[in-house]
Amino acid sequence: MKMLVLPSLRWAQLQSFTESLLSIVDPLTEVAPQTQKIKEAFTVFQQGMMKDQASSGKEALDRSRDQYIKGLLYGIQSEQHFPQEVDHEALMKQLLELADNYGFGLIRLPYNDQSSQTDNLLTELEAIDLSSMPHISRWITKIREANNSFKKSVGEYLSEQVETSETLSATKASPELIAAIEDLFVMLFSYLQIAKTDALEQAYKEIVALTNSYKN
Repeated sequence: MKMLVLPSLRWAQLQSFTESLLSIVDPLTEVAPQTQKIKEAFTVFQQGMMKDQASSGKEALDRSRDQYIKGLLYGIQSEQHFPQEVDHEALMKQLLELADNYGFGLIRLPYNDQSSQTDNLLTELEAIDLSSMPHISRWITKIREANNSFKKSVGEYLSEQVETSETLSATKASPELIAAIEDLFVMLFSYLQIAKTDALEQAYKEIVALTNSYKN
């Protein structure tokens, strides 16, 4: 019988591994103190996971907004080369000036600056009659929806940050959880050497199978 070893895990894997591990060891009174330490560390880790996911969601919404803005700007560039059935010279001049004023630098602005500048861009676009250019006007709704979603996400994220300002990220919370799991492995191994029971041995076998399932 060998000492159990925790495999190298990504954070999402560590979360699912711990959940499975707790279901195995929870009934074992012999390791109850160490199981409780894992539960406490796991609670902090889960909060960190949710905090990290909130930040990740904000970044994904920003990327979506950036794609729509780029679509608009590329659309304006290409429209000036497309043969038109009517004279759009004055309209194209307006659009090109608009594109030049904001440019692709818009998507590289800090989050809050980009949100406000995107609102300004939309206001100027809506002041232009784009009824003859549906390939340009179609971007307005997409950009507005993406910008509003981002601003809403930022508001929710900041609210969560205030409420959970003391919450560690998953990266910072993981060492304590990993240490608690490893300590449980040591305790379980010790009991198997000096006071083995059928329940402890069965738990050991299930944990071996669990750890093997996470190995590459």
